[in-house]
Amino acid sequence: MKVLSGSRCRKCDHLSVPPGSYCPSGCGDDMVKESTSSEGVLYASSVVHITHPTRGVDYALGYVDLDAGPRVLGILDVPMPLGSRVSVRTSDDESENGQHPTFRVRLTHSGVPQEDGSGHRG
Repeated sequence: MKVLSGSRCRKCDHLSVPPGSYCPSGCGDDMVKESTSSEGVLYASSVVHITHPTRGVDYALGYVDLDAGPRVLGILDVPMPLGSRVSVRTSDDESENGQHPTFRVRLTHSGVPQEDGSGHRG
């Protein structure tokens, strides 16, 4: 199983990916480093039509709800439908602000969601 680095608040149990020094829920700095699964579901995505110095133009970003709870934003390797099972990995690219990793999103072996007969994917 592939893992991502995170941090968990010892006071409220909130899990953050990527790891942080302070709890985003406002509990302070009592955080402990933790590894979590990189698997999740594509929650939302959008194609960006603005030129980026290293990605060019027309690249896709997506929010992934990790199975462990956190939601992360990453660059999609290929276009994929919402609800797809995905795996998130840390990119070798430098982050834009030098503080947070860049996440890349790819389809897992279970891949694209199937329709359930009602016209909805799940």
